[in-house]
Amino acid sequence: MNYIKEAVTLMSAQSGSYTLFKAVDALTRMTGRLTNAGDRAEQDARIGSLLALAV
Repeated sequence: MNYIKEAVTLMSAQSGSYTLFKAVDALTRMTGRLTNAGDRAEQDARIGSLLALAV
């Protein structure tokens, strides 16, 4: 699965410009589809570190 391509597709479905916050939102939505809770938690932590760059 190409996560970057899917995240860009999800962001383009939303109105407005591309932002880091939209990227984080798209990636978080994608991790919600993972079946293993441990995998979701790991990916959410990585996405959180991406969000920390913007704050």
